[in-house]
Amino acid sequence: MILALVVLSSIIVNAQSDKYTSAMQKNLDMFDSAKTTADFQAVAAAFERIGDAEKTQWLPYYYAGLALTMPGWTDTKLDKDANAERIKSLCDKADALAKENTDKSEILAIRNMAATQQMIVDPQTRWATYGQEGAGYLNKAAVVLPGRRWNFWNARTVWRRENKG
Repeated sequence: MILALVVLSSIIVNAQSDKYTSAMQKNLDMFDSAKTTADFQAVAAAFERIGDAEKTQWLPYYYAGLALTMPGWTDTKLDKDANAERIKSLCDKADALAKENTDKSEILAIRNMAATQQMIVDPQTRWATYGQEGAGYLNKAAVVLPGRRWNFWNARTVWRRENKG
């Protein structure tokens, strides 16, 4: 009887894992083909639903936030503040579940993008708030996981600042 329960539990866990993997792959494919703000928002919503169903997985929330950063760079009609707050909320959920420094550094990169998008709405007046917030995320990432990934994000931020966007 106990052996049967162990085997049944194993089957259920594998089935859930297969379902999670399948759902993530499907949404990554959707992410890859997304082009419009509505596409990215739909992808983000789908990833968030996966995260809400999979209570121990940080990646769905990370990808939901990443998907929302995409139109933040290109859609001039998007409410950057509302979008960034949504991204930060998803980062909070991801961060609560992430255990490894590698994972946390990726979440900090998304937070940096959200703050940067808020700052570029009006750089002259928003630098003191959102520019510093974004820089703080980069500095924290450098402590959490120093190395090439941090250097990339830092260089990207400096390049954007030097090239005004």
